[in-house]
Amino acid sequence: MDDSTIKLIQEIEEIKDIQKFIDENILNLKIISKIKENDKLLANKSLLEIDSPHLFQSVNRWYNKENRNITIEKLNNILEGTFKITKILLEKEKDNKEEKSLEDNNSQIFQTLILEMKNSLVGIENLKKTYSEDILVSSQLDLLISKLSSRIEKMSKLFTITL
Repeated sequence: MDDSTIKLIQEIEEIKDIQKFIDENILNLKIISKIKENDKLLANKSLLEIDSPHLFQSVNRWYNKENRNITIEKLNNILEGTFKITKILLEKEKDNKEEKSLEDNNSQIFQTLILEMKNSLVGIENLKKTYSEDILVSSQLDLLISKLSSRIEKMSKLFTITL
């Protein structure tokens, strides 16, 4: 294989990794949006899982080393990933100064992210109700809600969604 072929293969692999990261991030936002009051999250995998109340929930969570601190850390990581994706999309578009609108694929990703970020606020609010007795976790969730709301507001100003 020559150098140009190797470089092309590396670029394709990088694109696949980026697309996988974006897809997992969007999926996690969708999962967060489905959280109901009294649900908890299983956060030890790349994709979140909803842990609805059941008889042995506390034992299962203890056995699988799941806890609210891991949940908060995972939620923070997901939001940081979301913010990185949006920043990269906007920076890519600034590089294409001739065009005034987002590239089609970037535009779709941007719209999807705004929508899923808005939807995930409901799930985080429900998680906050689940942990209402824990002031620290509740406050951490408030901070996440604030960061997310602020980013949604900034993004919405840059980009108008028509549904």
